[in-house]
Amino acid sequence: MGDRNYSKSSVIIFHPGSRNLYFGRASDRHPHSILHVIARRRTSSSSALSHKDTIVPISGKKLSEKIPEVESARLQLSYTLQSALKSKGFTTNSIGSIAAYNKTAKSYPVQNSTPDACQNSIEDLEKRQFIIGNDVLKLPTNDTWNIHCPWRRGQLNLHRDIGGSITSVMTDLEEIWRWCLKEKLNISSKDIPQYRAVIVIPVCFDRLHAKHIMNLVIKRLGFQSAFLIQDHVCGSFGCGRACATVVDVGDQKISVSCVEDGISYPQSRLELKYGGGDLTVSLWNQLCLTSFPVPIQISELWDLEFLNRLKENYCHLNLDECGHPGDETILWDKPGKQQEEYCVRFGDELQIVPLSYFNPDLLRGSIGRKAVICHGPQPSVSDDPFDKGYLADTAKRGSKDAEDADEDDGEPQEGSQQNSKLSFEQPLGIDQAIVQSIDSCNVPEDLKRRLYSCIIVVGGGFKIKGLDSWLSYRMKIVTPKVVQPVESQEIIRAVKDGDPSTVVWKGAAILSSLETAKELWINATEWRIQGSKILREKSLFHF
Repeated sequence: MGDRNYSKSSVIIFHPGSRNLYFGRASDRHPHSILHVIARRRTSSSSALSHKDTIVPISGKKLSEKIPEVESARLQLSYTLQSALKSKGFTTNSIGSIAAYNKTAKSYPVQNSTPDACQNSIEDLEKRQFIIGNDVLKLPTNDTWNIHCPWRRGQLNLHRDIGGSITSVMTDLEEIWRWCLKEKLNISSKDIPQYRAVIVIPVCFDRLHAKHIMNLVIKRLGFQSAFLIQDHVCGSFGCGRACATVVDVGDQKISVSCVEDGISYPQSRLELKYGGGDLTVSLWNQLCLTSFPVPIQISELWDLEFLNRLKENYCHLNLDECGHPGDETILWDKPGKQQEEYCVRFGDELQIVPLSYFNPDLLRGSIGRKAVICHGPQPSVSDDPFDKGYLADTAKRGSKDAEDADEDDGEPQEGSQQNSKLSFEQPLGIDQAIVQSIDSCNVPEDLKRRLYSCIIVVGGGFKIKGLDSWLSYRMKIVTPKVVQPVESQEIIRAVKDGDPSTVVWKGAAILSSLETAKELWINATEWRIQGSKILREKSLFHF
């Protein structure tokens, strides 16, 4: 079983999010964070071998194209906000007056800015064969680099283009994670076998992906031992709650499930295929309506990161303010360009954008139609001798009765849970998703009341002022009266006003140091001999 005595400093926690990778030693107070992206120099000039992922997924719809559902939802919210009288006795400014002001806005060069230094940094990057993390944002727009994001919408980014196979994606993950170990944690490849790894996987995980990740960590990277843990379980540990409804608001997806005593109820799990990145695209679309003067190119990675900063710094849900009070000076500091300042004026788009979490029709331009996913049937894993699908495929097929019995008897496997109450017709808002998730649990009303009374919200997509208060207000409206909490409803973002995006990582660090966690470790010998079977035996979740 290996040595059970280990220090927290020898345990490495990896939490791949929708946008960022959080990693570090379990003994660290805070994790390191980088963009989960790699740029590889192209070896051919052929456009057929070119591929560029964006840090914000954008559907095939043109951003300039108006979508009826989006326009209707925007106009309805805009009219409501503009007609509402504020506590100070005034109404909001119209889009027309804000656009007229922004059209006359001029840029002012920033004195003592050093574009030459930025240019030198870009030239240094151009000499490398691959670039990882935030440095990818500094690359100029050209066709000499392929850009790959190995994680998309909460799952491995598999697609039919260059670099989209499972082999290519796992190679990208290996390069990124090995670089993080060497450059950020000072752990060389030869020292990795002295360390253990904890990998945080999505609550709506794919079994084949979980198997490939374990292969990556133990066989390719060479960790001494490792185990997988679901992000929602880590979120409850990070906030110190044994029973809660966990909502993970990422950059590209939102997942909801009910957790009790370290177990996530399979039938309660669902994913909303939108997140903070979709709000960033929505902000850009609405800034265009107000003639926003800053020269943002939505197709460039650095510009998307700039928009994300605008969203986090200025969007809010304070209904007593129209947009941002007064004029605001925006610094445009794109690498390789002359730094400039713009004096701009914002409108009610700063409030409409965060309300997209509760009215996802505003996000149709980036999320498409299939916006709600339940934890559906799982693929078969051939090296798991207890896999139901594998047993069915390898059994004798001569008897029809045997086939019927195989379909009807026994308890349903995780992933085949029936979520008949969940609707796939329309995208759900966060408040609706919480209600649907709790309602799908086949548990007593007393436990449902406890799940409604404690809602944990984690993830980097929730960094908007006033969003937690608005969610609390919405939950009081949509919670069924029969299960209304006896005490006040609690919305938990983080412990002691910490960063909600690191709660899951900290929860994994806490869990890895517990005495009971010693039973979860899977060493290289066990993985080599038993394969996926050992995941079924040792994991906290049903594999």
